[in-house]
Amino acid sequence: MKKNKKGGVYFALFLTLIVAMVFFLGCAANGGNGNDPARNGDGEEKDISIETQAKKTYLDSFLKKEHLEATIEDVSFWPFLGIYNGVLVAVFYGGKYHGWFLEYMEEIEINGLLFEWSCGYPILVWKDRSIFELAEAVKKGILSKKNLTVVRELYYSKIKGD
Repeated sequence: MKKNKKGGVYFALFLTLIVAMVFFLGCAANGGNGNDPARNGDGEEKDISIETQAKKTYLDSFLKKEHLEATIEDVSFWPFLGIYNGVLVAVFYGGKYHGWFLEYMEEIEINGLLFEWSCGYPILVWKDRSIFELAEAVKKGILSKKNLTVVRELYYSKIKGD
């Protein structure tokens, strides 16, 4: 009985194709480069698409109004305070386009918790292509009291360098 060598070659090619597809699909699921998801400074995973959307919203809502040349690369977060149920919390910074602010501290109490930040650098909340001040986000139920407590603790630990 004669063996069909062509069938074995086709099977090997088919198997190779399947393995390659599984590998490339796996890479695409991790941002296209096969690396682990991005992590913030605390080692927690953060959703890159939410971060990018928040930066774009800040760029379009604030920076582009007066600086048409500003790009998404000009927007950063410091400190980044986390993502809570799809809601990003951070101090947004517009780089060289951020603007000039008087140097004084603003103090605000939200749900019995005291927050203090430098004028022009408030904690902001991004949700669904909108940016809210922290107090407004809590009032609208975007952030819970528990979220607010975590944000406060994280904010003070990061600005003090703990």
